[in-house]
Amino acid sequence: MKTVRLTTLLGLLLVTLTIGCELGKKRVTIRYKLKPDMKLEYQQTSKGSVLVLAGDSVLRDAYNDINTTLTWTVKDVAADQTAEIVESRLHHYRSLDRRDSSLIDTIKPADDLILFIKPNGKLVDIIPAAEEMRGLASYLQKYFEQGAPLFPENDVEQGYTWSQSSTVVLPDGPIEASTRFTIKSFARHHGYDCVVIAYEGNLVIPLEPNEKEEYKTVDGVDLVESTGHQYFAYKEGFIVENLERYVVDGTRRRVYSSGDTVLVKVSVEYDFDQLLQSAVIP
Repeated sequence: MKTVRLTTLLGLLLVTLTIGCELGKKRVTIRYKLKPDMKLEYQQTSKGSVLVLAGDSVLRDAYNDINTTLTWTVKDVAADQTAEIVESRLHHYRSLDRRDSSLIDTIKPADDLILFIKPNGKLVDIIPAAEEMRGLASYLQKYFEQGAPLFPENDVEQGYTWSQSSTVVLPDGPIEASTRFTIKSFARHHGYDCVVIAYEGNLVIPLEPNEKEEYKTVDGVDLVESTGHQYFAYKEGFIVENLERYVVDGTRRRVYSSGDTVLVKVSVEYDFDQLLQSAVIP
């Protein structure tokens, strides 16, 4: 009787170990699978602080809490499978100024952006629907080119790593931007079978010149430390959730209407969460 029980237990243990080994060897292909008229709606939350200094003067010291409804609507898919996506945003923006305790609480839509994305995640282009969005579109394109995963051509398994690097030329000389990605695990997440991609990046984002009423930003750069996890539904082919923390050390050279040129330093720390709310798949 004891021998039978022992044999049964050993058999169950062997099966368990075998299943564990098979799960560890799970391999998947990561690709966007976007189709015309597909619609993905996300809820984004961004919470963090912004400190802007000009010498010893504090120009801004605020805590921001931004809730955004972001929608991707796939307008078309080209013959090479590049998807044309209309991205719309509605922001609920709350900002507490730490200097005088004033509070801004407002809801406002943002003009649409047109994104062109390949199945492997390569962002081909971002086109703003309005001219005033040109600077943001340029910034976002550089951010995602350096920090978003370009999916490997081959199948991946847990523990697989890859890196993306590029050289950014600044007025003071070239500097390298690099992000490292790791397949941490596979997980059932918000109803989808997901591959979990962890990432750590050091991004370099040069700023486009832009002009406001009181000053013109001639040039500048943001050095960004980015860490996060992305849950990607590999069967359906889209992001389910992206969690990120980014820390920005930035500089801007401003020319004011008085003619004065001022070097401004910007420090930003934000926690970001983009979570899928609904998916319409034709």
